[in-house]
Amino acid sequence: MNRFLTFVFVCFLLNNLTAQDSGMVFFQGNWTSLLDKARAENKLVFIDAYTTWCGPCKRMSSDVFTSTEVGEFYNRNFINYKLDMERGEGPKISQQYGVAAYPTYLFVNGTGELVHRGLGFLPREDFIDLGKKAVGADVEKANPENPREKSQAYTPDMLYKDAFDRLAKRDGSHIVTARNYLNMQADWLSETNRKFIYNMATEPYADLFTFMLRNRPAFEEMFGADAVNSKYNNLMNTLLAKTTLLSEQHELDTIIKLYYPAATAPRLMMKHSMTWHRQRGDKAAFGEAATAYFKKYSDNPEEMVEAVWTVHDNIQNQTTRQNAVRWAKKAVKLEKSYYTYEAYAHILAINNKDKQAVKFAQKAVDIAQANDQEHSNVDGLLNRLKNK
Repeated sequence: MNRFLTFVFVCFLLNNLTAQDSGMVFFQGNWTSLLDKARAENKLVFIDAYTTWCGPCKRMSSDVFTSTEVGEFYNRNFINYKLDMERGEGPKISQQYGVAAYPTYLFVNGTGELVHRGLGFLPREDFIDLGKKAVGADVEKANPENPREKSQAYTPDMLYKDAFDRLAKRDGSHIVTARNYLNMQADWLSETNRKFIYNMATEPYADLFTFMLRNRPAFEEMFGADAVNSKYNNLMNTLLAKTTLLSEQHELDTIIKLYYPAATAPRLMMKHSMTWHRQRGDKAAFGEAATAYFKKYSDNPEEMVEAVWTVHDNIQNQTTRQNAVRWAKKAVKLEKSYYTYEAYAHILAINNKDKQAVKFAQKAVDIAQANDQEHSNVDGLLNRLKNK
């Protein structure tokens, strides 16, 4: 029995050791001890500069850093370090190295000198290629008169041209090429790179747009406030119309806080939380978000009517339906129109308040007839209620 237990325990340890060695190993310690270790082992430091809300950061942690192939390369060549850019030493390091989007990958030597950098979600092969470039860049710094062979490598000029060629195709493929070009640039705010980013930032979910938001004055100085605002508005309208472009709601909140004034951002984050959950079909979360929003902000009848119809068409939860009656009632109080009475009548009907539903449906019909409006939707409701 004891031999059997010993055998099982040894197998358990071996399995755990194998599991631990299957991906990247990250150093645990502070910044000073990290650089001390790098100098002692004569290795570069790889830094995963992340935030807790960043969707691509989470994908890298779950899908790439856990890879055996990735782990073998990075553990052999670097001291790996994860650093939250919003906590502890993170904000200081973020400012030191100009981290403006997430995830950012920093490769520094034992003195803290930046050798190479990367950005955004990268598949395993591309992530390993990034590490190889960092090793090569370090060799070139140490031996400037004996550079490594570059015949197979893309130069910044090649990537710059290729990005614009891909942009002309309008298939979105320019984004990855643009990132690869920018990963080779030390100063993203140079005149050339600002022009490049301004042209390449065509997708509202891409980190290039976030970078523009964080550095708004620099882009307004070059292109003018009107042109920059027009570009921002187009991208934001696309994003808010289809929040599924993002993987995490925190990403949407961050962009809203960067784009809108501090006085209006909190309301817009709550409002677009409803959009977020509606577009993902999360009925319970939508009900909670709408209830919280209209408890605090109930001054816009159009917003309330839109939420009422979402509940009417999609949600069976009785508490949410009852809350929707209150939103519709407030909308009618603010604006006595066909569309507010129509919504109020329909939401009353599904809450089995037939007498009240008939009353307000008739008010909707009266307004529609007085203004020569189409009202077949309310007519149908009235017929159903009267024939019950």
